Amino acid sequence: MSPRILVVDDDPEGSMLTSLLLRRAGFDVRSVHTAKEALEEVNRALPALVLMDLMIPDMDGLELCRTLRARHGPEELPIVVYTARAAIDSRQAGLEAGAQDVMIKPTSTPEFISRIKAAIARTEASGQA
Repeated sequence: MSPRILVVDDDPEGSMLTSLLLRRAGFDVRSVHTAKEALEEVNRALPALVLMDLMIPDMDGLELCRTLRARHGPEELPIVVYTARAAIDSRQAGLEAGAQDVMIKPTSTPEFISRIKAAIARTEASGQA
């Protein structure tokens, strides 16, 4: 069974493109557009990874990251922030909020897929240790 990735992005077009890239790479993808939907989805079925934007309408993305991290440790749920906020402080804030990685949009497809696979692999390896 393919690893399931939860994409959290308020931009339907961006979410669709990201989901398409992930599906082509062999992942099972579920997309949601709000933090509330993301929390419900994670509670329903823990994904292999959460890929989230920082700019979502009902909760700051950093707060969503902290909320998910408080409920699930990094060895249980990898979180990757994928944002258009290119400032260094945005990257640092994402990591401090509990994300394993922060990618700036746009990212080349090969790098994007490699970093997603690496985040999942790190979590799988730590779960087996």
